[in-house]
Amino acid sequence: MRHALRCILSLALLAPGVAPHAAWASEASISYLHSLSDFSGTVPYNDVKLYADRLNDEVYAVVGNAVRVFNASGMEIHRFDLDAGVGTVFDLAVDESGDLLLLGLSLNPAHPGPGWWITRCDYRGQPAGRIAITGLPEVQASFRPNVMLYRGGRIVLASLAQYRVVVTDRSGAFRKAYDLAKLLGMKDRDRSKNDIAAFSMDSRDNMLITVPTLFKAFVISPEGSVRDVGHSGSTPGAFGVVAGIVADERGNLIVADKGRGVVMVFDDRLEFVTEFGSGGDGHGSLVRPTDLTLGASGKVYVTQARDRGVAVLRVDGGGESTDVHPD
Repeated sequence: MRHALRCILSLALLAPGVAPHAAWASEASISYLHSLSDFSGTVPYNDVKLYADRLNDEVYAVVGNAVRVFNASGMEIHRFDLDAGVGTVFDLAVDESGDLLLLGLSLNPAHPGPGWWITRCDYRGQPAGRIAITGLPEVQASFRPNVMLYRGGRIVLASLAQYRVVVTDRSGAFRKAYDLAKLLGMKDRDRSKNDIAAFSMDSRDNMLITVPTLFKAFVISPEGSVRDVGHSGSTPGAFGVVAGIVADERGNLIVADKGRGVVMVFDDRLEFVTEFGSGGDGHGSLVRPTDLTLGASGKVYVTQARDRGVAVLRVDGGGESTDVHPD
């Protein structure tokens, strides 16, 4: 049985003279759909890296070198082990040909070279070669990414600790770099005190990040303009320990808070709309939700602690969707 938590955003609560935003009608809701499972039940994931293939409505889950693929209903349909030569996998993506791109990091400081690489594999995980990053400016020589996105022929790499983002083309040729700390007006000495918890991008190529120590989520445009939302607290819409962040097809921001145990929704004006979760052991609860991955048809995959696995939620809202940039 599908468990749902309905939260109503009444138009009567809008300030006089303020029209409702086009992306939301008079009602918004978050519903629990299912958890990622196999024939034994919910897969008890704690720390897992996810990639959602929205075109085929599938999701890849990676722990170490083990990859499991789940269908639209959250059931496992395929699994394979990656070759040890790809290193420690920190992130993955799938390109338009169906090939896997794996971001590998060396945890050995004595490893020669930059200590990271991108390996291309076929759909069964067999390595087909590495993508060499070329043309990287000297100032980026120490760049060490731990997040990778593939978006319409571009590879986007982010280092959460360094506040840096590098964009290349599909062949690995350097195209652009961002210093997120400078865009936020952050002093160099404050970078190490305020690690980024999560990085993603929306359909308009805005960069989305959360910084737990600042109790903030930031939306950074490709041109470098910055908007933010968040404040410390325990009430709906406030941040305890802010974590994962994504944006749906309507431009609404979806944010996980592992301190408060909720997933929150803000509209694209960054106004709080609703939240889901908060304690307990039932399907209508979340245990330290951390990473978020946007799937097809409004689905959001949520990683949790305490062997609770990956919960799949659906965010529903009225209004027309904005155009979606293909991943």
